[in-house]
Amino acid sequence: MSSDTAENVPPSCWEYCPSELLWLFLKYVRSDLKSLLTCMTVNQRWKNLVIDFIECHHLWPRIITGAIANRGCSFQRKTILDPKKIVFNSMLWNFGRVAKVALRHIYKVEDVTHMYIYKDKLILKTDAEVTYFDVKSTKKIKSHLSTGELFIYYFIILALGDIYLYGKPEPDSTIYDTTKENDLYVMRNIQVYSLEDDICYMVTDRNVVWALIWDREKWSLKMRGRYYGDVGKKICALNIHNNRVTMATELGSMWREDADFTKFSKLCDINSMVHLPSLHSVSKTTPRIRHCYNAKLDQLRLECSEMTCATPHGEVLFIGFEDGTVVVCRPRAKPQTDPQPDIIIQVQDLDKSIEDPTIVALEVFEAEMCHHLFIATTEKVLQLVISYPDHIIKEYFE
Repeated sequence: MSSDTAENVPPSCWEYCPSELLWLFLKYVRSDLKSLLTCMTVNQRWKNLVIDFIECHHLWPRIITGAIANRGCSFQRKTILDPKKIVFNSMLWNFGRVAKVALRHIYKVEDVTHMYIYKDKLILKTDAEVTYFDVKSTKKIKSHLSTGELFIYYFIILALGDIYLYGKPEPDSTIYDTTKENDLYVMRNIQVYSLEDDICYMVTDRNVVWALIWDREKWSLKMRGRYYGDVGKKICALNIHNNRVTMATELGSMWREDADFTKFSKLCDINSMVHLPSLHSVSKTTPRIRHCYNAKLDQLRLECSEMTCATPHGEVLFIGFEDGTVVVCRPRAKPQTDPQPDIIIQVQDLDKSIEDPTIVALEVFEAEMCHHLFIATTEKVLQLVISYPDHIIKEYFE
């Protein structure tokens, strides 16, 4: 047929399609929010038209809950951006392979046991105190004795395996009333727990999973199932993804809650390989896991130095290893293929004074057109900025 070169091929009919007809076309895909976002990637004209369509119909909040993983909860808890910018930041993670990582600040806080990001606040808990920092300025806001952890809707105290939960009337309240019986709930013999907005998920020493829900007036308790796995495989972590609980054992097996919320079925054993060229050693034994939070982790294959911490952020997974390596990767379109890391970070390359690089916690904050990654070791907390080349920002997000 032809000797036509690419330059001689006529442009698509869509190129000359009037904006009015494209607008009608967008109405047909309005209910399919993911397709609506895909239309933004066709070309600059389509992108501008789709943005106008979304803003005309006030769809940004709906896109967050309908098109972003986990109904956008992972992003909305960790940012003060408006809905449009949250959507753009979630899409930026697709360009992790070309991202730049830079050290922004070092918090000299030792022996961190828990780390949280809520809105624009960094919360660090040690055995001695709980300290709040402003993410943007890195300045210390306040601190108090470490009697417990102040979370969004409740105050939690963990003592010898028992959990004491005090409900709060408002998310920003720092007051809890120990005299009100309805505000207090006690759970005994807890192995591990996971904190959500108004729910605390817990696993008892009998491997029963409970959800303790606070409605700003009283607590309600709901059983989410029981783990019937192998004896001796202690549950070490919980992850809540799309309202379903996923658990990890210390020896690396993954268990997910059934659709009827009555029991857990085994997903997999983490016993294969992800190619991590920066790792200096490879363990031939099954990795012992302390923390492993991601419902998508069944797509990861690990057999390297021990993993000590992992945390999800939408469809992005952050994994920390005991040798100080942090890996950022996303689930691939073909789960059977080995997922390759998008970003690999070695904390001792960022701060050579760190003697014990073991990762104890990972968190992320969404700033405008970039991300802040927080890495807690036993000695310090590092705040990194993940940014993207100018041509990516201009082509896709301006």
